[in-house]
Amino acid sequence: MLISKRLQRIAVVGAFDRHNYGDLLFPLIVERSARRRGFVGQVDFFATTSSNMQEYGGVSTKALRELFSSKNGSDTLVVVAGGEVLSATWPVIIRYLCPPLMGKILGRIARVVGFGASAKVLSRFMGVHSVLPFVFSTTDFDPPTAVAYNAVGGSHLGAELDTRVLHAVQGKLQCASYISVRDKETKAILEAMSIDSAKLSPDCAVLLSRIFPIDELTNNASPSLIEACHEFRNGYVCFQSALAHVDGNSELIAKKLLLLSERTSLGVMIFVIGSAPGHLDQVAAAQIVKHIPQSAQVRFTFTKTVQDVMYVIAHSKAYLGTSLHGAITALSYGVPQVGLCPVQVPKLAAFIESWCSTKSSALANYELLVEAAELVLAGPLSELQEACETLANEAEENFDRIFSVH
Repeated sequence: MLISKRLQRIAVVGAFDRHNYGDLLFPLIVERSARRRGFVGQVDFFATTSSNMQEYGGVSTKALRELFSSKNGSDTLVVVAGGEVLSATWPVIIRYLCPPLMGKILGRIARVVGFGASAKVLSRFMGVHSVLPFVFSTTDFDPPTAVAYNAVGGSHLGAELDTRVLHAVQGKLQCASYISVRDKETKAILEAMSIDSAKLSPDCAVLLSRIFPIDELTNNASPSLIEACHEFRNGYVCFQSALAHVDGNSELIAKKLLLLSERTSLGVMIFVIGSAPGHLDQVAAAQIVKHIPQSAQVRFTFTKTVQDVMYVIAHSKAYLGTSLHGAITALSYGVPQVGLCPVQVPKLAAFIESWCSTKSSALANYELLVEAAELVLAGPLSELQEACETLANEAEENFDRIFSVH
């Protein structure tokens, strides 16, 4: 499908202003998907703040307030690019951009004054006409502008919102030009809000292997990282976890990784997917590594860019981690995956349960890490590759619908 020449500008919106792998990926995927469909117009990126994340493989962003203050109109399409944006709140989004102490203070203030009051104050401060950072409709812009949601998530939608705010969100989503969601749970929540038009589509990161082929990853990944990955004679599995899921478990995780390496004769590469507040994978890794003897076939590497992360996962024998987009990247490159801590990371569980019904995909807690890894390593890769191809085609069709909104 070729994009209509009437579309001259695409405004891509999301949480692209922090070092979190999935959030850094979305603008790259949306822009490349538009260019692959013949779009030659302007692409602008908007996040809660102006930022430059290019050193991490991301994009430069303008502040959302600029999108609301600029003239858009009939030649513009606003694309909310993906992620768990439907349930993202102002206090949480801003807290992740602050130093840890300031973030904690902001969170406490929000709990004291209530969600509605804090959302009203923070949205005005940020210059955005919405009680949630990434939920808006065509009429929030002057003149009215088409708004499309790209395979977004909202598994917590409603959990923290009072009735008046939830009603406002419902009204905005009902006035959107197009909505697609990435899991059955979010779709069910929207249907309960009388939003029946939402399409179910896999997260657009399933397209990574088409948009960033292996040769491109090799050309753009850090040379020292590539060298480290090739040090494992029999190959390796890669492991990642956010800090919240490692605290109190670091010794157990280290023992499980050592046991997995011993039983499979594979190395283990511990790496970083998100280093921003709320993730802090690098701190989690440091807690685990201190329990690993130097003689073990377990290594840590700081993966700074999205290209580094993709390279580590794409060249591994399996991905083990708490990151949703780590698991989706593995799926895209035909790598078996184990989603860890599914109870604590519901969006990870929701995606795997919605889309990954293969023997090369599993969910497990740390106690069962070794057994789950051995299970997916034994799964047929042909089945996984077939599933990936099907999901990628569905994601392509979703982009066709998004870009035909205009």
